[in-house]
Amino acid sequence: MHPSCLVLLLCAACNASRATGGRAFTPWRVRSRSAPPPAACKLRGGGGGGATMPQVVEIEGVGAEPAADEDDGVFFEEFAFRGKELRIKQNTIKGHAHVLWDAARVLAGYLDVCPISWEGKKVLDLGSGVGLTGLCVASAGAIVTMTELPGHTRTLQANCELNMAATPDRWTVRDAVWGVVGDVTAWGQVTDLGYEWDYILGADLIYSDDSTPHLIQTLLHSCRGKTEFIMSFELRRKKDLEFLQGLAQLGFAFRKLAPAELHPHWQAEEIGVFVMHRK
Repeated sequence: MHPSCLVLLLCAACNASRATGGRAFTPWRVRSRSAPPPAACKLRGGGGGGATMPQVVEIEGVGAEPAADEDDGVFFEEFAFRGKELRIKQNTIKGHAHVLWDAARVLAGYLDVCPISWEGKKVLDLGSGVGLTGLCVASAGAIVTMTELPGHTRTLQANCELNMAATPDRWTVRDAVWGVVGDVTAWGQVTDLGYEWDYILGADLIYSDDSTPHLIQTLLHSCRGKTEFIMSFELRRKKDLEFLQGLAQLGFAFRKLAPAELHPHWQAEEIGVFVMHRK
């Protein structure tokens, strides 16, 4: 699809999301693990996705992980992926990297139903957060490197050990700073994540105007040859679409997946899933 056509399509979706009261970009605090998802999200998940959706309310934005008792803010969600059961720990006290975002649920749903055999595939998971998408494909046989900002990998590591202790050869957790390899950014020394990947995954990576240009540089470095980049994100602002326009100008081809290609339960109008590669 031509980038200008896609921008018009996504702007319409963004406006529709805003009209339904789309929430601000802040982590969630769980109130009830058995309640339905927030109305503004319109996720179709539930019985088919294997997870119990929490009811949530918004909390103020967070930065670095605050000090907290080990069990403060902790809860779990269960997911089914290609016959495997995953239990995902989250912590609402520790910040945005320690809770699960809807775009990750939608992406995991697609990875479940898509016609990809994950066995033996080399996968880089960017901005892994609590690790749902990376753990899903690792449980199906992929060799996955899961990444998060330095100082924010504790819950990710815990989930890997909880779900994949018997197969430690399938997963690695790494600190990762996006940008031009060799540079130093506000987040630290940029990480060389390599480029011999079959797939790169990412959910809700373009939430910050400051970090998005650095993400593009990481993709230019790591997404080469036949590597396919599969990402999802929630349409919050028209400015988010500049990310797609920028990738197109840098030689990436992409398409937005149709609802029929996604998991029948794990999808929402305001969350897009995109498949990209370098031309």
